Amino acid sequence: MNKKLIIIITIVLICAFGISLFFLLNRNVKIKFDSNGGSVVETLVIKRGTKTKLPSPTKDNSNFIGWYLGDKRILSNYVFKKNVTLVAKWSDKFRISFITSGGSRVESISLKCGEAIKLPPAPTKKNFKFKGWRLNNGTTLKDGDTIPCRNINVVAMWERK
Repeated sequence: MNKKLIIIITIVLICAFGISLFFLLNRNVKIKFDSNGGSVVETLVIKRGTKTKLPSPTKDNSNFIGWYLGDKRILSNYVFKKNVTLVAKWSDKFRISFITSGGSRVESISLKCGEAIKLPPAPTKKNFKFKGWRLNNGTTLKDGDTIPCRNINVVAMWERK
């Protein structure tokens, strides 16, 4: 065999071994976070090909929608195979969810932080009279109250007829 050919084959094998070793040793991926004006989120280093729980940043008067890679929303069950930078998306609207406790369904509403609430029509429930909506802290929610800067659940209060 030609001496030059042996040298070329040796160099190719050494390079192939080096590349293989690099990928074998480099099993981790870095997930960087651009919170888009929100709280600082530290870079995560995880094993390549695994899932991880994604952090939730905060931002004054904003509702965190999720992490995005371009136009694609990335959920905690996403399998990361390479280094990425995820960007936070925010909304200035917050959701009020109505829990009717066995009454007729009431659709959620979305309002801006501090906006006055216009409550939907009261739900109905057989053999019960609707008494209003209660927040988790026990206070009653009324028309004209302002929505806090967070998503909230309100529960229907009923009185037996």
